[in-house]
Amino acid sequence: MGFTVNEAQVICNNAIGEEKWRQVRSKRDHLIALTDWTQMPDSPLSAEQKAHYVEYRQLLRDLPQSTANPDEIVWPVKPQ
Repeated sequence: MGFTVNEAQVICNNAIGEEKWRQVRSKRDHLIALTDWTQMPDSPLSAEQKAHYVEYRQLLRDLPQSTANPDEIVWPVKPQ
């Protein structure tokens, strides 16, 4: 027994959506990893700069839960 056209479309859309979310999580994880050094005790950043990175990293971690559509992700801006 095969799928109807509508069922096949739903399956395809789900697979595409899962892949998009996988890509979002991958990019998010990479951006967090790039800023790991900012939280080390010997980081050359000031306490204020570190705090900005803490906020940035939290916004990145919250992305998948704070957005329903992977095509509408608004990426937080990395602190200077």
